[in-house]
Amino acid sequence: MRAARDRVQLAKEGLGERGTAWWELPQAERRARALDRLARLDAAAPSAAQDGG
Repeated sequence: MRAARDRVQLAKEGLGERGTAWWELPQAERRARALDRLARLDAAAPSAAQDGG
């Protein structure tokens, strides 16, 4: 359950719903934050074997 919550946190940060609001950041910083969170989400995603798929 903790891992799922951590992934939700990363997703919300990437969207600008948590942390500094997206509209307060320059476009380059918004993009960098979003790309960073996507990379971290990819790294944190369970493998297909763990999902049972």
